[in-house]
Amino acid sequence: MAPKNVARNRRKDRSLFVLNPTTGALVVRPDLEHKVEKAIMREVQRIKLRLYFQLVRLYFLKLTLKARGSLLRVRYYLSGYHPDLASKRHGIPSVRKMHICQ
Repeated sequence: MAPKNVARNRRKDRSLFVLNPTTGALVVRPDLEHKVEKAIMREVQRIKLRLYFQLVRLYFLKLTLKARGSLLRVRYYLSGYHPDLASKRHGIPSVRKMHICQ
């Protein structure tokens, strides 16, 4: 029974890396370089796609903020509240000037 377990474990324990004796660094085994390169490129593509979608989301949020700001300006304009215009037309001191003077 022991040899079967050893054979089974050898397959699982096979490392993806080899120790470089001159530098002491772990290096990817030459037969697995292509596999590792493909995995890294897949991850790079995922990151690029995620960043692209985040950029689209930011542009959409910017557009909605501009639209909300425009709606607020139109609402402000249509409400008829123009303290500066009223003071210029009728010689009435504006609300802002009154607060500063007091």
